[in-house]
This record gives sequence, structure tokens and C-alpha cells, in this order.
Amino acid sequence: MINVGINGFGRIGKYLARLLLKEEGINICAINDLAPVAAQAHLFKYDSIHGKFNGEVSVEKDAL
Repeated sequence: MINVGINGFGRIGKYLARLLLKEEGINICAINDLAPVAAQAHLFKYDSIHGKFNGEVSVEKDAL
């Protein structure tokens, strides 16, 4: 298992997360961004460029 952290969850960070979530053996263990977690969850789920994310997106405390 490879653990990956994403520094910045803008356009490229969100796209990278989508790609990594499709791969087996890769775990996204940290995402660093300044925006509130609830806003990032919504923007990840309903991306205006890449469309709606088909997986589950949830917020628990300060975690996505």
C-alpha cells in the first residue's frame, strides 16, 4: 500500500485525487488546503470541469 498526501486541493489536486481513487494499492492519507472541509467536499463531488464524482464523499469532523 502506498500512502499519498495531496498539498493543495484546487483543480489539479482534485483531479489527482480522482485518478488515485481509481487505483488499487494507493491510499490518500492527507489533503492539505485552506478552504473549509465542507466546501471542498461539495466542490469535489460536483466538479464543474470533470463532472459529478460517482464515489461517496463525506465529511467527518475536519476530515474529508
